[in-house]
Parts: sequence; structure tokens; C-alpha cells
Amino acid sequence: SGRKTELEITLLEGKNREIRRLCEKLGTPVLSLRRTAYGPFRLGTLAPGKWRALDARFCIDLYGSRKYY
Repeated sequence: SGRKTELEITLLEGKNREIRRLCEKLGTPVLSLRRTAYGPFRLGTLAPGKWRALDARFCIDLYGSRKYY
């Protein structure tokens, strides 16, 4: 019918291709996937292929110490 549906699915822990397999079992083909976060890292407005440096405060909050950076 040419209809497209957009879903937002949140995984706390995932396996390789878990979303694709889930949708396949539901009879819903997956045309594309987009990761918006990985652990405490959020994509936000970061463009594909770009990166940003982590600031010291984020690293301290993430690791609880200055010794990791």
C-alpha cells in the first residue's frame, strides 16, 4: 500500500540485529535504523560522519575520576 510507519524503540541492552528480527517477526520490514544514543552519549544535532570532543566535566561524571582522561 506504500505506507510507511516510523517507530521509536528503546533498548536497554541489545543484541546484533535485534530490532530487525523483532520487526520481521511482526511482519514489518525495516527500511532504515538510526541510533540516537549509546549509553550516556546522545547524538543530538551532530551530523552524520561528524564528531565532538567530550569535555572534562562529562568525563568526570561518566567515570567518577580524573584518572581516565
